Amino acid sequence: MAYINLIGTVINEIKLSNNAKGEFVDIKIAENKGFGKNAKTFYYEATLWQEKAHTFIKAGVKKGSRIHIDAEHEVVPYINQKNGEKGFNQKLIDMRWQYVPLPFKQSDEQAKAVQPKPEKHKNQPPKKPSNVLNLDDEDLPF
Repeated sequence: MAYINLIGTVINEIKLSNNAKGEFVDIKIAENKGFGKNAKTFYYEATLWQEKAHTFIKAGVKKGSRIHIDAEHEVVPYINQKNGEKGFNQKLIDMRWQYVPLPFKQSDEQAKAVQPKPEKHKNQPPKKPSNVLNLDDEDLPF
């Protein structure tokens, strides 16, 4: 079994479901790799059962959440029933996860409040610093 370590975005609504095996949460994750022309998105599926499912729900993970994942990785072939095309599902098994902090985004109002306002000087020459010496060429030794 291969292991995978990734940072991805939850792309489905998270809800607790139930079947004969118990309670579970199905998760779909998108991982973006590369830049520009080389940019690709990889999709993964995972299922968390019982207590892990409850922990995931209680943590407030929702669609759009960025999470770091460490899991066993399994590629499962399938055939699309509608068009007969072959494909692969990427499954994450025994998934361990944690939140990825997002960078703080300021609103325009917050950014304006933080930026110092420039002072307006109308018809005033700039002040000379007090530590500047006024020297003529004759005062220089060279």
